[in-house]
Amino acid sequence: MGPKLRNRNGRAIVTLRDSVTGKRREYPLGSYGSVEAEAKYHSLMSRFNARGKRLEIDHREELTVAQLVAEYWQMASVKYQPNHLATLKSAAKMINRYYGDLLVNDFGPLKLQELRGIMEREGLDGRAWARGYINSQVNRTRSMFKWGVSQELVKPETLQALQTVGPLVQGQTTAHETEAVEEADLDLVAGSIEFMSKPVRTMVELQMVSGARPGEIVRLRMDWVTKHSDDLWIFTIPKGQAKVRFKPRPIPLGPRAIRAIEPFIDEENPEAFLFKPADSLMELMGYVRGGARAPKPRYTTGSYRDAIQSACDKAFPPPEDCENPDQWVKDHRWSPNQLRHWSLTEIEYNSDDKEASIVAGHSKPRITNDVYIHRAARHFERIIEKCAFMREG
Repeated sequence: MGPKLRNRNGRAIVTLRDSVTGKRREYPLGSYGSVEAEAKYHSLMSRFNARGKRLEIDHREELTVAQLVAEYWQMASVKYQPNHLATLKSAAKMINRYYGDLLVNDFGPLKLQELRGIMEREGLDGRAWARGYINSQVNRTRSMFKWGVSQELVKPETLQALQTVGPLVQGQTTAHETEAVEEADLDLVAGSIEFMSKPVRTMVELQMVSGARPGEIVRLRMDWVTKHSDDLWIFTIPKGQAKVRFKPRPIPLGPRAIRAIEPFIDEENPEAFLFKPADSLMELMGYVRGGARAPKPRYTTGSYRDAIQSACDKAFPPPEDCENPDQWVKDHRWSPNQLRHWSLTEIEYNSDDKEASIVAGHSKPRITNDVYIHRAARHFERIIEKCAFMREG
């Protein structure tokens, strides 16, 4: 005779024993004495006997960390944009390298803290990661397990345990801090801009006069532009386009921005991106490659940044007697993100932080103030000029 239903506090329970491993497992089947419980019991026993009295495999108990990461990556590669995927790839490599063979439900808080310690000491390629980056990568690791719970691949209690690991706190860890992004140095911008192609120069100018993100500027196209008036066009990337992670927001294009983009407008093809690598290649090289090596239809944030840094290297080559050429190159480069910082600082200086946050697309002025506004000496000069008691006794 097979295992019988038992009554446990009004619930129907049956215990099955694996004929090979001897492992036992209890199955709750509903209210004791109900038709539903009887039906579930007979269905379960039929499957159990058909498998030679072997227990059903619980995938949550057999899945390894590497298998979870592989499943998560398939989802992420469709959902997220390339910049996010590049960072996610580092987290995936890290956890696979040290814990890939571990069962997912054996990866607990202590293992996560061990992984975080490796990030802190040596990172992925022998270079220790910064505190903020480590916290982000730990959160991405947890996100893999959170997604696993939603797919019934990971037990909820595994995720709950991982969520007890707090972030690294400044001053309480040996992890170094990342350098804050500063506003662009106008001398470096002016010195390097002549070594850029016209599309790249125009993107630089647009960022400075609009406060847009690099990822927004490279996606500019006329069918996403609304002409509000002769002096104000508004550019908005529609929701869900190009896997944009930030929320769609209106970006103001004033008279100077309008004049800058007019030469790039193709009235017959409003869906085309305004700034194309092909135009830069034609200007700089006189020809454009075809076939598999043909340029992409628009700049990416990476190729835009590379074009700027290439211009910086041409404009400011290290002198022959330079003792540290690598540091020289680093000191004379600037990035597209610094243009956004410069622009929002200028807007705040000429208006106020609330209006700067509106242009920035932030829900709270505090975000703009804390991250993007760089109050230089001229801000204090204006304050002193307004406040007589700071000038006179």
